[in-house]
Amino acid sequence: MMKIVLDNLKQQQLNRNRDKIISQTNLCQVPVPVNVNFVLLLVWSLLCGLSIDFFHSLDTQDSSIQHGPLQFSDPCVRMRWTDHSDTFLKTFSLMYNEESYTDVTLVAETEFFKAHRVILSSASELFHQMFKATPHGQHPLIFLKDVKAVELRILLDFIYKGEVAIPPSLIPALVKVGGELKIRGLCDFVWNDSMAASVLQGFQNCKMLSEILYYLFHCILPRFFVSFVIFFVL
Repeated sequence: MMKIVLDNLKQQQLNRNRDKIISQTNLCQVPVPVNVNFVLLLVWSLLCGLSIDFFHSLDTQDSSIQHGPLQFSDPCVRMRWTDHSDTFLKTFSLMYNEESYTDVTLVAETEFFKAHRVILSSASELFHQMFKATPHGQHPLIFLKDVKAVELRILLDFIYKGEVAIPPSLIPALVKVGGELKIRGLCDFVWNDSMAASVLQGFQNCKMLSEILYYLFHCILPRFFVSFVIFFVL
């Protein structure tokens, strides 16, 4: 009788172990739900050139909804515009060429150049302080004394596009005007005679090289080819 009871207890223990193993196996096989919206967000970000990463932030109280830190208590997704700088640079250049949304006019000699106060302010502390004192809604007209029209044109191209290609003879005037107007990138630039001589020597070397290549491809090689053909034909 005792043996039968022990056998029954062993069988019950084996059954319980088997049920436990089966339940654990089924638990491991439960499929993990996939957030379709999250997957679509990742695909869309890759197609649009956005960079996404994840971070946690703490919720804080701030008096300004526009200028205060944008923080949340939930995990957040950081969305980054990868070509942000290039896009804005192209947009500013397009607005300058089309004279769209202009709110200031610069005058040099008898030429008028329309521009944007926000762009000039970002390029010059002098313009920044000047436009801060200008009431909103007004279109100021600024006359630049002792500045030639071509110099102002070059300066505005430098501000809006970040670069400009000019002859070395115009660099001193550009640096002078940029220094007087406190233009960033020009007010601390030094142009001296040694730099001018180095640039001039580089131009001369390039000109000499181009003349050598022109003579090589247009004079020597054609004659050599004609001589080579005549030698093998005759």
